[in-house]
Amino acid sequence: MNYTNEDYENAVMDQLTSLHVDQGGYLLTLAPYAGQMSEEVALEQFVRGFPGILVIIADSTYAFKDNLFWTQDVAVKCFIGARSWRSQDEARGNDTGISRILMDVRSALMGHRIGLLIRPVEIVREEFIMGDPSTVLWGAEYLIINDNVFMQNQEV
Repeated sequence: MNYTNEDYENAVMDQLTSLHVDQGGYLLTLAPYAGQMSEEVALEQFVRGFPGILVIIADSTYAFKDNLFWTQDVAVKCFIGARSWRSQDEARGNDTGISRILMDVRSALMGHRIGLLIRPVEIVREEFIMGDPSTVLWGAEYLIINDNVFMQNQEV
């Protein structure tokens, strides 16, 4: 089954929807990321929406499978931000810090097919990006493997 990057992005965001405040969760922001983070204003806007997650399809690689199909490996990156560090959350009795968000994203994505005809989603890495005394930003990368990308033969 051939999917677009938007299809993958939407499937990931749908899988995380229960974490959004509109669905009874705690995330103020759950949105696609379009590279705008390089602009200081965009980062400030994201921080105002903490806790939050921005989702991007970072890249896709392909491997030949047979005469009709290829395997597609899709890297999904989530930028995960919270207003405070874990110890500050614990001191206030607030359990929506970065550790909980990372765990909830893991639970929502890892091992699930996210409504698509793919292998179960795999986790690749979680990494600290930046932080200060009041905010923290982490990245989480997941792998989607689609074994049935149809490639039409262009030769005549």
